[in-house]
Amino acid sequence: MKFIQGSNRQQSYFSSLEEQVSSDNAVRLMDAFVDKLDLLQLGFTSMGHKSEGRNSLYLRYLQLIYCLAYRKKVLLSLK
Repeated sequence: MKFIQGSNRQQSYFSSLEEQVSSDNAVRLMDAFVDKLDLLQLGFTSMGHKSEGRNSLYLRYLQLIYCLAYRKKVLLSLK
């Protein structure tokens, strides 16, 4: 008699982002660098929150994304 085989329930794997990024990855260096910056002293102002629309991103995350994109652009131009 044919029947539907169930999926293996033991195949789920949960991990955090910390576990997936190696300890010597450049992202960790950039994260530590941006974490030490005083963004308000550098001219970044915190934006007021509005009641409509999406929540704004933290300035720290925006700066980190900018640094990572700049690094990637520099590395691509060296090739």
